[in-house]
Amino acid sequence: MTPPTALASALPPAPVPSAPSALGQAAALSAAGQQLGGLSLPVIASTLPGSTALTLGLITAAAFLPHLLLGLLLGAAADRLPPRAAMLGMNVARGALLLGAAGLAHAGALSAPLLAGMALLLGSLGALHDASTQRWLAHFEDRRDANRAVQAGEQAALAAAPGLSGLLIAQAGAAAALLGESLSFLAASLRLLGLRAPVLAGRDGRGTLFGDAARGMVFVWRHGLLRRLAVTAAFVNFARAMTFTLLSFHLLRVWQVTPVVMGLTLTVGGLGGLAGASLSRRLSGVPDDRVMRGGLLALAGAGLLVPLAAPGALGLALIMLGRAAGTACVVTYNIRQDALRQSLSPAGMEARVATASRTLLWGSLPLGAALGGWLGTVMGTQEALTAAALLVFAAPLLLGRAPVQGMPAPTGQPGTA
Repeated sequence: MTPPTALASALPPAPVPSAPSALGQAAALSAAGQQLGGLSLPVIASTLPGSTALTLGLITAAAFLPHLLLGLLLGAAADRLPPRAAMLGMNVARGALLLGAAGLAHAGALSAPLLAGMALLLGSLGALHDASTQRWLAHFEDRRDANRAVQAGEQAALAAAPGLSGLLIAQAGAAAALLGESLSFLAASLRLLGLRAPVLAGRDGRGTLFGDAARGMVFVWRHGLLRRLAVTAAFVNFARAMTFTLLSFHLLRVWQVTPVVMGLTLTVGGLGGLAGASLSRRLSGVPDDRVMRGGLLALAGAGLLVPLAAPGALGLALIMLGRAAGTACVVTYNIRQDALRQSLSPAGMEARVATASRTLLWGSLPLGAALGGWLGTVMGTQEALTAAALLVFAAPLLLGRAPVQGMPAPTGQPGTA
C-alpha cells in the first residue's frame, strides 16, 4: 500500500494564482467602477439644464482635487494601515456611496453641485485606495511584472467599461450606470478577500500624520530623479486632463454623438492600454531611458490625431486611433516609471513616496480639466484640443535622462496570494 505521504507528493500541487495576476484582477474590478463613473458623470452633467464645457470641467476637476489637497495626508495614512484592509474599506465605501447616488438619479434629484460633491468624495476614497496599492506593489520581487499585471487589469476595465456605461445610460438611464459602478467596487472587495495580505516592513518611526506627510514630499523633492519623474508626469497629466474634458464635450455637444458612440470611442483607449502592457513585456530588455523618452514623444504625436478629426465616421476612427496609440504609450511609460519609483522608496515610506509624487502628478488634473473647459468655452473645443496636444511635446525635455535598470528592491517581503 502506498503511504499517504508518498501519494500526496506524487500528486501535482493545486494551482495557486500568482500574486500579481490576482491583484491585477482586483484592480480591474475596481478600475471598472472608476471608469463607469468617468463616463457616466460627464454624460449626466451634460444633460443638466444650462450645462457648459466649464460645468463638465469643474465636475471632472472635483474628482481629482483630493489628490492635490489631501494626497500627502492620505499617503501618510496608507503607510500606517494594512494595504489590503485599506483597499477593502475604500472599495466598500465607494460602492455604498454609488448605491445612494443611483437612488438619487432614479428619483431625478441629481444636480451639478451634487455631482461635484460625489466626485470629490469618490476621489478622496480612490486616492487612499491607490496609495495602499502602491505600497503593496513596492514589495513584489519583480515590480515590473506586478505593475504590468495591475496596469493590464486597469486597461481591461478601460476597454470594457465606457461602452457598457454608454449602453446602460442609453438603454436604462443614469441610475443603472451608477448601480453598475457600485457593483463593480463591491466585486473588487470580494476579490481582495481571497488574497493574503503582504508582510511589510515597519514604518520609520511614528510621528504626526502631518509630519509623516511632509517627510514624504521632502524626500521626493530632494531626490533629483523622483522630482523629474513627478514633474514630467504632472505636466503630461495636465495636458491629458485638458483633452479628456474637451473631448467629452466636443463629442456630446458639438458633434452630438450618442452616449453609446462616445463610450465605444473611449473603449479603444483601453484596448490600446492592453497593447501597451504587452509591449512593455517585449521591451523588457530596453533601457528605461529609451523606453520612457520614446514613449513620451510617441504620446505627443498620437495626441495630434484628435484635433485633426472632422465630424463623421473617418473622424471618429482618427480619434480612436489617437486614443489607442496614446494610451499604449502611457501604459508602457507608467510601468517603467512606477517600478523605478518603487525601487527608490525607503521601506516604510512606500505610500508616502507614491502619494508625494502623485500629489504633483494627479494634482495637475483639476487644473488641466478646469483650464480645458475654460479654453473650450473661449476659443472653441477643436482649437483648445490642438493646444493641449502640442503641450505634450515639451515632456521629454522635462524628464531629461533616466538611469539604467537594476535599482535595488526595498526591504520587505513580497505579497502572496
